[in-house]
Amino acid sequence: MKNKFINHFSAALVALALFTSTSHAALITSTLGSDPSASGFVDGQSLGISDLLGLPTPMIYDVNNDGSDPIDNYDSSWTHSFGAITDTILSAEFTIGIYDHDSASAGSQLGAFSLDSQDYAATLDGLFEGAGGANSEYNVYSFSLGAGFFAQLVDGSLSAALSLAGPVESPGLLPTFPNQIDNFNGAKLIFSTLSITTQNSTLPPPDPNPVPEPSALILLLAGLGFIFTKKTIR
Repeated sequence: MKNKFINHFSAALVALALFTSTSHAALITSTLGSDPSASGFVDGQSLGISDLLGLPTPMIYDVNNDGSDPIDNYDSSWTHSFGAITDTILSAEFTIGIYDHDSASAGSQLGAFSLDSQDYAATLDGLFEGAGGANSEYNVYSFSLGAGFFAQLVDGSLSAALSLAGPVESPGLLPTFPNQIDNFNGAKLIFSTLSITTQNSTLPPPDPNPVPEPSALILLLAGLGFIFTKKTIR
């Protein structure tokens, strides 16, 4: 009888702990360019030049002339600054929104892509080729940074560099003209976002005597009621 009492009481305590446990996490977000919530653009949307002129904040411009398919490739670098991180990093995600990068054209349109000088071209190129990328189309691409990269983030800074490459297929100047092949690949990088989730050690510790959720109380009382009912009957 003693062993049964201990087993049932332990099960009730475990159920209570599961329902009252709390983990504290913090989200660090750095966005450059036009914040996606402010632009209102949707992944896969076809845009015109007039749409880009109405952006509430600047894009991430090419270091030369922002690129133009007949003239030059898109080529730019930028840095996310978010403050040194002392807490444990749990996960990190990198996201870009880009317009008219023409990845639907034959071959690869990615020249190079790196984060803190580490090569991520294969990762982004796989996303480019997997979906989207029609002429004058806006697309959003996102991928997770593995735990092996977390050490690069603790200093509070992340540098990115992106260059595109031609040739690309573009529509003719008039609807009746055939498509043309341009030697270069101009584009517009609308935004870049870095999101980091950390285990927040700066929050106050959990309440040592938290009020259990109703479901936890029910489980605990049910377990204790079963124990004492069995003991009374015997």
